[in-house]
Amino acid sequence: MQKAARTTSKVGNCINRFLGDKKTFVNTCFIVGVVILVIFALAKIIEYIVLIYINKISIPDLFSWKFMDYRYTVKLALAYNPYLKNPYPSIADNYNMEYSASYLPLCFILFYPFAAICKSIQFVPIPEMGLKWQLYLSLIVYMAVHLLIIGLLSKRFLKENFKGGFKYFIIMASSAAILYPVLWGNIVLTAYVFLLAFFTFYKSEKKALRELSLICLCIAGILKLYIFLFGIFLLKEKKFKEILRCVLYTAILAFVPFLFYEGGFSNIPLYISNLFNFATDYNRFLPTNFSIQAGFYSLFITFFNDDALYFLGDISLSLVAIVFIMTIICSLITKSDFKRALMVSFTSCLVPSVSYYHSAIIFLIPLLYFFKEFDNLTLNKRAFYFFVFFITTFALIIAALSLTVLHTYIMLLALFIEYIDILSSKASDKKIMFLEGSELNLKCDRIKKTRLFYLVSAIILTIIYLLIFILYRLTPGDIPAENLIPAFKPVFMAIYAVLTAGFISVIAVYLAEKIKVKKH
Repeated sequence: MQKAARTTSKVGNCINRFLGDKKTFVNTCFIVGVVILVIFALAKIIEYIVLIYINKISIPDLFSWKFMDYRYTVKLALAYNPYLKNPYPSIADNYNMEYSASYLPLCFILFYPFAAICKSIQFVPIPEMGLKWQLYLSLIVYMAVHLLIIGLLSKRFLKENFKGGFKYFIIMASSAAILYPVLWGNIVLTAYVFLLAFFTFYKSEKKALRELSLICLCIAGILKLYIFLFGIFLLKEKKFKEILRCVLYTAILAFVPFLFYEGGFSNIPLYISNLFNFATDYNRFLPTNFSIQAGFYSLFITFFNDDALYFLGDISLSLVAIVFIMTIICSLITKSDFKRALMVSFTSCLVPSVSYYHSAIIFLIPLLYFFKEFDNLTLNKRAFYFFVFFITTFALIIAALSLTVLHTYIMLLALFIEYIDILSSKASDKKIMFLEGSELNLKCDRIKKTRLFYLVSAIILTIIYLLIFILYRLTPGDIPAENLIPAFKPVFMAIYAVLTAGFISVIAVYLAEKIKVKKH
């Protein structure tokens, strides 16, 4: 018993050193970020060398399917009408004969300067584009511009000097949230740039910058529709005039660009049809999807046959409605921008029926707020939020194994923790107004309940993960661990070991603080 207590105390002290000081925390994350980038790059190079050496893949094949989202968007941006079923009928493309776009035309207008760099290969089939240097020149320019802007805006948001800003940039650049869309060349990078610009300037003292931030929010929302939910920040501050201007800007930027393409406004019904087909596709039930529907289906499919797939999907819509409504209510109640950003980010990924891992890039917004408000958080909350961000934003191996369903459960639990925390705080504040003589006792009681709540949350998380692990072991097919070959089973178990260590860390911090309070 004493040995266990000493071990717990040592773990608690290690966590206290790591999370107790912001400077230490950031420096450690920076070093880990550099190591991750180096290891990730080396691992990719070694992987490709081995694949070529064992004749598993040839050098041309190695490049033929890389950056698929980027190639797809290039094709659409250069087409006369991206909303037709096949804007390039003369190309025999064995990748996808139907290039029907589910983006609004502004996306392709913004993307066009980068696409124009490789216009000479416009009529080359998608697999063969990977063998053309023009594609990679365009891609390098696209990534360089976007990552540079992300670094500069993050620096300004955190009000850091160049050295400090560089550290935060490396931390974010080493996250799966950045690396995943970079490896695919997804246009979500552009959406994130505009979203980050909104958060950087919407509280600026300069009127021009505040107005620019509104336009940036509208553009980000047009690129990725779920980003419009971040408008809750304007609603919270009762900026009704700004909200009306956002509606006007959105209407102009969403529909006027249709005139730049062949067919004009007649393409609007085609766009809506393409968007609906994408949102109702069978893929929305795959475990590679963040959505609540996918998580709900993956959890219960073990106990039902495939005929229940759509039935389960319909039931999960009630949970979608609950999450959406609760996020709006709690976002308007809380005074913390960090909590609001966390809830809106997670909800933006969970509510849409199709939301793949590249959507995780918007988690960098609450991560920036986490760094910003780090000193105002208790040690318990620092440990809990660090663990949440570690799983949702930095867990590269989970993304690689297509186990994003794990992220879904973590986000749902984090959301419900925030809902209860915010609503209970609101109720406690009302009690304090009527019981002035008991203010101190109520506050102390709240502190105890908060600690107990996080302890229970850690236990619940452990049970959920054990349940998922059992489901994985019992499931004969490819759900919930899609395409998980037997060789990866030890890796899968290692992931659970890391998760368990995270939960034990949260409990250790709780016990360490409790012991510290008793001593004093």
